[in-house]
Amino acid sequence: MKNPSKERNRDYKKAKSYYLKIGNIFCPALNDDITFNSVGFRHLLRKQGKRRLKNEQQRRFSLLPYAECMLTDPKAIFISTNKTIIQQITWHGRKIKAVSSAQFWNTKTTRDGHTVTILVRQINNGKKHFFSIY
Repeated sequence: MKNPSKERNRDYKKAKSYYLKIGNIFCPALNDDITFNSVGFRHLLRKQGKRRLKNEQQRRFSLLPYAECMLTDPKAIFISTNKTIIQQITWHGRKIKAVSSAQFWNTKTTRDGHTVTILVRQINNGKKHFFSIY
C-alpha cells in the first residue's frame, strides 16, 4: 500500500524543483521580467500565514506548467489593482509590521475546460514576482 505522506512529499519536491528551474520569465504583456522567488512558492503552500490543505497545494502544483505559457503570451491581458498591505519585517533585530503599497496583475485563460488565473505582485517599486496560480 502506498504511503500518502511520502507521495505528498514527492509532489512537493517535484513542484519546488520545477518552480526553481523557472527562475525569471520575460512577460511581453507587462514588458518586464517576472521572478519566481520563495515568496510565490510559499504562497502556494500558505495563505496569510495559515497552511493550505494538502489537496489545495497539490492542485496549485499541478497548475504550475501553465504559468510559463500564460506569462510569455504576448496577447495576455492583465488587469491591475493596487492595495495597501501589511508585512512583517525585521528592523534592527525586531519584527515589526510595515505598511506597503502593492500592485497586483492577474490574467485568466481557459485550459482543458478549466479557468486558470495567475497573479503577479510588485511591492512598492520592487521587482514583479509570481504570487499565485489557481
